[in-house]
Amino acid sequence: MHLSNDGTRMAVAISQPAVNGLERVRFQFLRIDASGRVTSEGQSATFGAFWDAYWTPGDQSLVALEYPGGAGLDTRLIRIPANGSAVSYIVKQGAFTFWDHYLSPNGKYSLIPAESTRGASVWRIDLDAAERDWKQRRGTK
Repeated sequence: MHLSNDGTRMAVAISQPAVNGLERVRFQFLRIDASGRVTSEGQSATFGAFWDAYWTPGDQSLVALEYPGGAGLDTRLIRIPANGSAVSYIVKQGAFTFWDHYLSPNGKYSLIPAESTRGASVWRIDLDAAERDWKQRRGTK
């Protein structure tokens, strides 16, 4: 479970049946009212294994790492909008391996310690700029 910054929403990970032997998880967004009653917001998305999910300030989305599983597929940094909009794939692993990311307090950047056989580095990712770039490459807005 991932509780929002203001405590009025949560995102819950629900295990799904494996597909072709690969783990699947559904993210469901829920609302918590003043009495503590929990209701579904209806938005959900299904992913491979994911971890390090953090709410952005203003609780508009979650930023997480995802591993879709399977040969040739890479770990990805994703943004999951709480309003049901399409998920954005911000960064894919490529020649580097990464297992963690750290969201800045203002939610604008993610810091990713990356390692490869050539050494290690730290990536500072501007989430909005990377998302715009990803959407432009896909031809979406």
